[in-house]
Amino acid sequence: MFRSIQWKIVLIYALLILLAMQFFAVFLTQALERYYLNTYSTSLASQGLLLANFLQRYLVKEEDGEALDRLVGEFSRYAGATEILVLDAFGRVLSSSRPEADVRGQRIIQEEITRALAGSRSEEIRLDPVTRERVKYLALPIRSGEKTLGVVYLAGSLEPIYQTLREILYIFLTGALLVISVTVLLGFILAKTIAGPIKEVTSKAARIAHGDFGQLLLVRSADEIGQLSEMFNYLSQKLEATLRIQREFVANVSHELRTPLTTLKSYTETLLAGAMHQPGVCHSFLVTMEGETERMVRLVKDLLVLSQLDYLQVRWRKQRQPLDELVREVVSELKPGYEEQGRTVRTSLPPKPVPVFFDRDKIKQVLLNVMQNAFQYTARNGCIDVTLADGQDQAVITVRDNGIGIPLEDTERVFERFYRVDKARSRDLGGTGLGLSIAREIMEGHGGAIRMVSEPNLFTLVTIILPYCPGANGGETG
Repeated sequence: MFRSIQWKIVLIYALLILLAMQFFAVFLTQALERYYLNTYSTSLASQGLLLANFLQRYLVKEEDGEALDRLVGEFSRYAGATEILVLDAFGRVLSSSRPEADVRGQRIIQEEITRALAGSRSEEIRLDPVTRERVKYLALPIRSGEKTLGVVYLAGSLEPIYQTLREILYIFLTGALLVISVTVLLGFILAKTIAGPIKEVTSKAARIAHGDFGQLLLVRSADEIGQLSEMFNYLSQKLEATLRIQREFVANVSHELRTPLTTLKSYTETLLAGAMHQPGVCHSFLVTMEGETERMVRLVKDLLVLSQLDYLQVRWRKQRQPLDELVREVVSELKPGYEEQGRTVRTSLPPKPVPVFFDRDKIKQVLLNVMQNAFQYTARNGCIDVTLADGQDQAVITVRDNGIGIPLEDTERVFERFYRVDKARSRDLGGTGLGLSIAREIMEGHGGAIRMVSEPNLFTLVTIILPYCPGANGGETG
């Protein structure tokens, strides 16, 4: 039970409040004790000094003891002292506020009286041997000029002060228990608001672990708990999408491999059945089998590239270099073949070099893929325009063709793996359905982007964006 975070929060809150109350109680008790003792000592000293001034003329004139007793008795009724003694210069008792004690004439030997007889004020706090109460003792000299005539000795019980302190401490402890009780109650409520969503996250995470995807949390607040819920929902949706893509990927790979493997198997069986001895048929079959084998090799290579991009295993060789030179190089390689087959290739490049931080081989692969797509989906007498624009903080390459175009809903999915707008046409042209997916991963690895807009039977425009700054994924050598 106490392993629960809810109990831990409650116990921590209770212990913190308890420690704070304890420190405050000690501080308050000590402060009040000092205050009450200082106040009482000041009051007792004032009364003692006042009495000493009255007694001075009695001792100087050596008036009778009855007058002295009346003065001491009258004074003791208003003073805060429990007992008052008047002693002569030899420490003998001349008068007492408690006549029943019968101490007249006795010599009192106490350290504070000895110091007072020497002319110094003296005070002590001691336990009464009979009542076991703390008592304040104060001895004041009665002086006439430089001569000490006697001593006023006052004793006052401190028990009322400590009784008051005990009552205050009792009230404080009662309040502290009430505060701790309320704190524990509020702690339970607070802990529940924290532990509840965490338990819900744990429960739904366990269900996801058992294959029950699509688990979402209700976001109740904008604090850290709410942020945790939002992140859990994001991860849940991301995981579900990733697993869906993984299943589709496996299905697509299986489908892409099944067709050429089926062709190879059927042709092999036919050859083994006797067609091998027919030169024309045998040659035709072998050419077809070679084409299917090459398509599988391309597919495996593309899958390997995607795998390396997914798991960040690509060796990037980025460096600052002229992007316009790469565009010229790619166009120069493709233009003769394209124009030979009836497509016109036009370029528009800035007059000055456009230095950009990029991996030459990877960006060349992107350009080749985009331009080959433009060529394949543009009819004879069509035109392909390649443009490089030098922007403020990025370079922009556009490849525009006036081919068959693609529907709007397909432009949003062409960068998905194995997605084909026209599956039969794509296979006939030797495509694997992975070229644009690889291009997107490469551009994201450069911190850039690749986008497509198209209008059926009018045009297709592919935009490649490369930032000038090298703040993208991958290093110069990767």
